[in-house]
Amino acid sequence: TVRNQPVTTSGPQTYLNKLAILESGPTQPNWDARRPRSQYWGRWQLGRLARNGPANEPKAKWPARRVSWDVFKASPEIQTAAVTSWSKRAFSELQNSSLAKAAIQAGQAHGLPVTWSGLVGMDHLVGRGAVIKWLRTGEDTKDANGTPGTRYLKTLNGADLSAWNIKPKTEAAPNA
Repeated sequence: TVRNQPVTTSGPQTYLNKLAILESGPTQPNWDARRPRSQYWGRWQLGRLARNGPANEPKAKWPARRVSWDVFKASPEIQTAAVTSWSKRAFSELQNSSLAKAAIQAGQAHGLPVTWSGLVGMDHLVGRGAVIKWLRTGEDTKDANGTPGTRYLKTLNGADLSAWNIKPKTEAAPNA
């Protein structure tokens, strides 16, 4: 089934599509996926922090900030922008982790292949602390539904997220 096959094509959109299948099922798109009283909303099952972003960052960077469930479930644009912002942030922060960089350079950790998209996917499911713990110890954290983080690592490995790299600002060439 599609749930157990690693990403075989590249690009952030492929990663997001595969993540959506893992999060809200193979019926696409499932913009109003939500269990009763759950804080995890929409196609990508985004929690409060993923929707709202850090409080010290501008609202423009987090378009789902303080948006109601009714507005969120009706807006593919808001959901896509929110998951993209959150995933880009995870990618950027993981790139600053010496443990993550070492695993990427080795191409594996604890006997499993490792790519940036796999680590970002694992981060989405179980959080940054659990990813770092796994990189350090090999201990696999499960989410509240019993899904191990390494399931997302294995399934989402292989998408090229380089389009999400933060581009350094360049100075304009002086006029001659």
